[in-house]
Amino acid sequence: MRRTRSAHSRSFADETGQSPLEHLQSSRVRRARHLLEATNRTVGSISAAVGYRDPSTFAALFAKHTGRRPRDYRAAFHRVD
Repeated sequence: MRRTRSAHSRSFADETGQSPLEHLQSSRVRRARHLLEATNRTVGSISAAVGYRDPSTFAALFAKHTGRRPRDYRAAFHRVD
C-alpha cells in the first residue's frame, strides 16, 4: 500500500510534532550551533556543511530558529565574563 506525500507528512508530524521540513531545518540548525560553538570555521563553511548553498539563506534561517545571526551566536557563546 502506497501512502501519499501528505499522509506521510501528517503521520510524521503526529509522531514528532514537526513537519518533515521543520525537522530537517531544526536538525541543520542544531548541527550548525555545535559547529559555531566548537570550531572556528567560517559561517559560509558551516552553511555548506549543514546543507545550504547560500550563506545568507542559512543565516536568516538560523536567526529564525535561534533569535541570533550565526556570528552573533558565536560571539555570545565565546564571550568570557
